[in-house]
Amino acid sequence: MFLGTGGMTPGHQLAERDDRKTAWAWYRGRAVRDLANGYTMKRVYR
Repeated sequence: MFLGTGGMTPGHQLAERDDRKTAWAWYRGRAVRDLANGYTMKRVYR
């Protein structure tokens, strides 16, 4: 985490936004996968 000079700030903000986007994509992908797995399980066991 950089609290440093103004020169770093734009890049740091960009990186932070990128991390958030990546985390959201990962979370969304995982949620979709879990949903699909749950659906498959239901089909298999009923």
